[in-house]
Amino acid sequence: MKERYMVLCACIALFMTACALDGGNIIGPAGGIVFYDKGSYSDGWRYLEAAPKNIGEGTWDRAVELCNAYSKGGYDDWFLPDIDQLEELLYRDGKVHGATFEHGAYWSSREWKTDPSYALRVRVGGTSSESEGEGNTSAGSSGNAYIKSNKYFALPVRRF
Repeated sequence: MKERYMVLCACIALFMTACALDGGNIIGPAGGIVFYDKGSYSDGWRYLEAAPKNIGEGTWDRAVELCNAYSKGGYDDWFLPDIDQLEELLYRDGKVHGATFEHGAYWSSREWKTDPSYALRVRVGGTSSESEGEGNTSAGSSGNAYIKSNKYFALPVRRF
């Protein structure tokens, strides 16, 4: 029992040296918001952190480029999140995580399975009207598919 406690304390200490607290949010080593803990290290990572705000607006291809080129805190391993990661980040218990993200739509990296000219996105706040742009309302419960030429926010994430 004592060994487990010591291992747990060592893990917490390691995590806290890599991270800090800011307004209730855990800040990761690159200065982003830690929003996911998969419980243990596998495939070289355990946590996901997001940039503290979106990094611009553009088409889906531009959002991918912006996220891949993003650098913060000495780290350049950022990417456009998958729809599940984006939903985890932007919504917790039905609320926008940390209330730090602008209202609007955010691109995910997931392309629509039956038509690669569409990709899924998540809307934060405001109306969830499907009337803007060209949407595919048959996209399912995880986001909605929109034509990639529409312009939405890019919000990079990274693993550590």
